[in-house]
Formats: sequence, C-alpha cells, structure tokens
Amino acid sequence: RLIGDENRVISNEEFTDDTKDAGEIGAGQTVTALYEVVPCMIDDHFDGPSQDPAVTFDLRYKKTLGGESHPLSLSLTVGEVIGSCERCGELNFAAGVAAYGMVLRQSPYKGEANLDMAKRLISQGLGFDPHGYRAELLRLMEKAKVPTEAGL
Repeated sequence: RLIGDENRVISNEEFTDDTKDAGEIGAGQTVTALYEVVPCMIDDHFDGPSQDPAVTFDLRYKKTLGGESHPLSLSLTVGEVIGSCERCGELNFAAGVAAYGMVLRQSPYKGEANLDMAKRLISQGLGFDPHGYRAELLRLMEKAKVPTEAGL
C-alpha cells in the first residue's frame, strides 16, 4: 500500500493510459514514496528472507515530453527490503513524517501511530539537516494541536 494514497483516483487499468494524469515527476526531480509491506507469515512466524520478490514497483516514463510512455519494473526481495533499513536515519525521518500526517488526518491506516511515535522517529532522523528544516519540523510539532478520536 502506498502510504498517503488513500484517495487514489486512477485505477490499475488506467495506469497504462498516457492520457490519464498519474502524478508525473519532472526531469531532475526527486520523490520519496513510502509503502507499507506486510511480510508473508507462515504458521505465525516470519518465513525469513528469500530470493522470491517481496514487492514489485511498476513505473512508466517518457523519454521526451509528449512522447510515448515506456514501462519500467523493479522487484525487491525481502532481504533487499530489510537491507534498505540500514539507512535508518533517512527511513526513520520519512516514516515519522508519514506517521505524523496519518495522525493529523486520523487515517484509518495509522495503526498504533501517535504524535509521540512520530516525534521519536523524526528525532532519530535529524542527522542530515544542513538548513535546520528537520529540527524546525520538530519545533512545529511541539506547538501543534493534534485532533483526537473525540474531535478537535
């Protein structure tokens, strides 16, 4: 599940239709996408990393503006997904921002996420902050009033 994509307006069938707007990314731009991946459980325990694909990302790109799109696919094994967690500072920061957004929106997908969890994750991702934006986010979060289940 793509986190933050609860209101997706394009169907799977429309994905290959170049006339449909699907959230384009321009040349030189960078995007971070967070996905919730649920590992396969067998007899109440994790089956462990395998060489089978755990997740596949399907993208489309155009070589020229207005040209025909071309498919691009990337598959990752469980081991590769787990290995990506070695850059935990960046991942923790992104996960904290996502958790904060889900808490603010009272998303049904927030699970156990709360304001304290979001702050903790973001705090763990403050390592690369040349302009102080990440620290400023924490300061703003301290001042924010977060809606509760009972309302604002």
